[in-house]
Amino acid sequence: MIYVVDEITLKPGRLRAFNAAFAKDYLPRAKERGLALIGSWVTPPMEMKGEGNTVVVLWGIDGLDGFWRQRKGVSQDPAVKAWWAKVAPSIASRSRRFLEATDFSPLQ
Repeated sequence: MIYVVDEITLKPGRLRAFNAAFAKDYLPRAKERGLALIGSWVTPPMEMKGEGNTVVVLWGIDGLDGFWRQRKGVSQDPAVKAWWAKVAPSIASRSRRFLEATDFSPLQ
C-alpha cells in the first residue's frame, strides 16, 4: 500500500462549500475507483478566527499501479470532470505527495 497526500489551498471563504462538494460528489466516485480515505483535515484559521483555507486528504491505494489505474478512471469519468470544473474556481493551489510506510509504521 502507498499513501497519497493531496493538499488543496482554497480561496478565502470557499472551505465549507468545497468540503461539502467533496463529500457529496467526489468521495463516492473516488471510493469506487479504489481509493481508501484514511483521513482528511483542514488547517486551523489564523488566530482561530473565521475558517482556514487548506484541505489535506490522505488516501490509501494499492501501489503505484493502482494509482495510475484510478487516474485513468478519473480521466474517463464525466461526473468527476464536472466536479473539478465546479470547484476549480475555488482552488488557489494544489499539491500531491506519495508516501510509503516505514517498517515500524502502524499503517504498514
